[in-house]
Amino acid sequence: MRLLRRTLLAAMAATALAGTSLPSWAQDLSGELVILQWQGGSDGELWKKLEADFTAKNPGVTVKELVVTGQGDMRGPMRTALLGGEKVDIIINTWPAFRAELNDAGLLRPIDDLWASAGLDSQLDQSWRDLSSTDGATYGVTYTYGNRSAIWYKTAHLEKAGVTPPNTWDEFLASIETLKGAGFAAPIAMPAKYWAHGEWFETLLLAWKLRPSSPPMKSRGPTRW
Repeated sequence: MRLLRRTLLAAMAATALAGTSLPSWAQDLSGELVILQWQGGSDGELWKKLEADFTAKNPGVTVKELVVTGQGDMRGPMRTALLGGEKVDIIINTWPAFRAELNDAGLLRPIDDLWASAGLDSQLDQSWRDLSSTDGATYGVTYTYGNRSAIWYKTAHLEKAGVTPPNTWDEFLASIETLKGAGFAAPIAMPAKYWAHGEWFETLLLAWKLRPSSPPMKSRGPTRW
């Protein structure tokens, strides 16, 4: 069947890209699928592989990537493209607040009917649908999830300084002084981007929340997550 509505094609592609099965009536897709692409590295390679697998199963579909580039927070370049009139079918988004913003601007269409017809409730837990929803409507399919709030270290540097990975706040502070004494003038490197600072705060806040005796932080009220 030839799909005259690009929304339908995009939704079925998102379903397939997420690794779930398609309904029987959606096996003969055709048309052009435009993806707003801003990811690189292994994430970009993942999408290339997904696109190749999808078009192999649906030879009537061609995939076009509308690539936007930038540094740091990619919502700026994405806004410029979308508000500038670019028409895309799939947006790769990692920010629930940005999804709400695009929805308020009238740039998104819900896929609740397609979610039901594809039987995704039997394949994905409700929590995954909640991750893809804004104001009770579903706007996508979450295909991956990860916890990025962590502090990375170079094992060679710690081994040179004779430092073992710290388990407590006091050990963490002590390791910084030890690393300085071993010749590492700036043991902690952080990009001059507000999101990087925010992630450090999130990491420390989570540690405090889970282990109240760890970082010396104070709360002015109940912490909501």
